[in-house]
Amino acid sequence: MSAPKLSLEQLTKRRFKLRDVFNKVGSKVSPFYSPSLAIRSPPKPRDVSIAALLAAQAHLGHATSLWNPMNQPFIYGIRNGIHIISLDKTLVFLRRAINVIQEVARTKGIILFVGTKPGQKLSVMAAAKRCNGYFIFNRWVPGLLTNAKTVQPTLGGSLKTVDQDGKEVRAPTPSFLYPDLIVILNPLENINVCKEAQRVSVPTIGIVDTNVDPRLVTYPIPANDDSLRCSDLIVGLLSQAACEGMD
Repeated sequence: MSAPKLSLEQLTKRRFKLRDVFNKVGSKVSPFYSPSLAIRSPPKPRDVSIAALLAAQAHLGHATSLWNPMNQPFIYGIRNGIHIISLDKTLVFLRRAINVIQEVARTKGIILFVGTKPGQKLSVMAAAKRCNGYFIFNRWVPGLLTNAKTVQPTLGGSLKTVDQDGKEVRAPTPSFLYPDLIVILNPLENINVCKEAQRVSVPTIGIVDTNVDPRLVTYPIPANDDSLRCSDLIVGLLSQAACEGMD
């Protein structure tokens, strides 16, 4: 059976009609990354993958001139004068850190999140809230771990303790507990945190870029510490792991 012969005008009308029909068929590509969603609903630890790390730009290191030689095992190569981090290594060390924080949370340990770079405040607060932990997002007070008895009374400033009627009462004797684990999103800007934690034997997890000595922290995670997408992803995964450990 042969196809009917149509005139040029009929073929043109038919083409436009089919175009209108097929334009309504298919799917729309929605935005893949949403900053607020990454903070509010981070992926589960079992969902972590190299694709997610790549999308978060975790593989981008610093210029080769800023390289720390102790970071050599984590470097995949060089491109356009920038060190590229091996995401295979990142995934291995990230999974190890996930197991560590899960065990700390399972034993009801105190977890402290530290992220002092601009933009890390929301993710640090959300992570601490998710697993009943604590957070610092502005500045680490020197001596907070190594000289707690002297530093702690100065942190309250001129605050007063009052009862339900508003009358001033004697403040209770302050007590101090060391955290069982500290998660540091930017170790290079918080060297004091790393050194104080080492002196009081508190383990640390930290995002280690190519310009950072991985020996600063107990459990390094080689990744891009300048990318908010990367730090949001990692701290979200760690907090989700801690939350699972509490269950």
